[in-house]
Amino acid sequence: EKTSYFFSGKNFSGEGIYTNEGFVVFKGAKLRKRETPTAKGRFASNFRDDLIQKGQLSDKGEVYELEQDIILPSPSAASSMLAGRSTNGWICWKTKEWKTLDEIERK
Repeated sequence: EKTSYFFSGKNFSGEGIYTNEGFVVFKGAKLRKRETPTAKGRFASNFRDDLIQKGQLSDKGEVYELEQDIILPSPSAASSMLAGRSTNGWICWKTKEWKTLDEIERK
């Protein structure tokens, strides 16, 4: 059984698991619609644009909602995609007990 991790903030929230293949973000995650200028053109921003083009994100007003589980190559790509800004996924993703992904998976 894989440990579930959570990350949320203003206008975004998501749950996922860390695997050998990458970080899986579960269907229903809310992505902040507005990205910071420094996020534009980076992997997470481009990945998000691809999801919109493929119809895997639905427009819910202030947020986009993920229509299916997706896998990203790293925890940081996953957290940055949700937040619309650069993030460190190893410390952003936390368990219900507030343990970071870094504490659980790397230490």
